[in-house]
Amino acid sequence: MRASLRAAVTATVLGAAVLGAAGPAFAGDGDPISPPPKPPTRQGTSGNGAISASVQLDTRHNGREKSVPVSPVDRNWTPPLCWSQPKYDAKQYKDWMLGPENVGIGPNAAQIADAIKKRTDFHDGGKGAWWFRTYDTDQMTSGAVSPERVAGCTSIPGQQWIEARDPEPPLALDPRILSGLAYRALRLPTPPVKLSPVADNQTVNLPTFASFTDALPDRVWVTASFNALGLDIAATTVAVPTGIRIDAGTSYADPQSCTYKLEAGAGGGYQVDSSKDDCNITYRKQGPYTLHAEITWKVTWTPSADPVGPVAQPGLPDGLSGNDVPVEVKEIQTVVR
Repeated sequence: MRASLRAAVTATVLGAAVLGAAGPAFAGDGDPISPPPKPPTRQGTSGNGAISASVQLDTRHNGREKSVPVSPVDRNWTPPLCWSQPKYDAKQYKDWMLGPENVGIGPNAAQIADAIKKRTDFHDGGKGAWWFRTYDTDQMTSGAVSPERVAGCTSIPGQQWIEARDPEPPLALDPRILSGLAYRALRLPTPPVKLSPVADNQTVNLPTFASFTDALPDRVWVTASFNALGLDIAATTVAVPTGIRIDAGTSYADPQSCTYKLEAGAGGGYQVDSSKDDCNITYRKQGPYTLHAEITWKVTWTPSADPVGPVAQPGLPDGLSGNDVPVEVKEIQTVVR
């Protein structure tokens, strides 16, 4: 094994677990068997006196306040859970290893520090960086990550020194990984649904016209970037609305759902007026129902901070954003004489 790829002997040999500083946006480093704690915020620097070496997010919603997290059309798609990224230069790593976080402040601190010095090659004066196994902390603390996915992270060395001239390690942070993190951070506008007749006064056997006259933005995007220790990369995930689907929320409707193509609005953005369309939901039975409206978004990504750059591969799944509208359907009473 090349000297430049030697993994550090950490304080775990002394019985004290060594965890890297949790980064701001998502990142947290360390042993996947013991997931890192969730950061108190998703902004800031990497803590413990270290440099800022973490994924940063820049979200653009184009002015619409009401939004929801993206829901992938492909339910099997998952964002990146773990990767390797540079965390410290040689001096910063030595200062961290010999700091009170690892050696403590008690009477045995000096003894522990001496043991770390004997067992660890800090690469003093080296021109590279210490790379750490890093996690999407929000996923790790969500309770929704399977043990198999967590176990898959063990193929990434917990900590390793990489010289500046050497190739990056396997599963190194790259624009593709950043695009997945940016996808998970997408928050998409919900459909601004207006019904005619109004939602609380629907009528049996009369068509329900749905309009979306508050124009949707032509795009929403999130840029994820990393710029530290010689690694300067970015990816921008872009969502463009393509259609709106409404579902009656009951089988007592004909049809039960309609899908509309979005049209460019006069003032920009996209909108729909279903009164001009052949498909409109008609309720056949009275009762309270929940109509669901959902926007489909075409999602792509660029390997830069530019949302209009060239589209990169592999692709990302389309996204959905929706909201529910309570409706009350009534019958018209007719008196026959």
